[in-house]
Amino acid sequence: AGGRKLNFATAVLLAFALCVHSVLEGMALGAQQSMRSTQDIMIAIAAHKGLAAYALGSSVMESRASPRRFWTVISAFSLATPVAIFIGYALSTVSSSKGGAALSALASGTFLYVAMMEVIPRELADPSHRELKLIALTTGFGLMSMLAIWA
Repeated sequence: AGGRKLNFATAVLLAFALCVHSVLEGMALGAQQSMRSTQDIMIAIAAHKGLAAYALGSSVMESRASPRRFWTVISAFSLATPVAIFIGYALSTVSSSKGGAALSALASGTFLYVAMMEVIPRELADPSHRELKLIALTTGFGLMSMLAIWA
């Protein structure tokens, strides 16, 4: 985080957006009616959860938050998906499969919003390693596109 300092409120806003996304994806996972759909969503979650955690962790560290604040934010993010899986499962027992599809769509939308409006512009605004960042962005997009076709 050489020299740059992020406001803690901005890091908390990112954490909130990622937690909302995690809750939606967890509920979508819990609401699935078949093992195949569960596997597809699990692959999608696994493909990006670590990167989201890294982005959040580095943002909180960049804000120079206290250890207590750091662990509070990270714990909320870490618990969001597992808790929401149980909520999604409970809701799926009383609703139709359209609920799971709606939750999947909302989770996808929040992921795209956070990536396109928060993470990517902030990273590309920093001129260091911009070409490498663009290559990583393009490669990631290509790999996720292939995964979508394959799954």
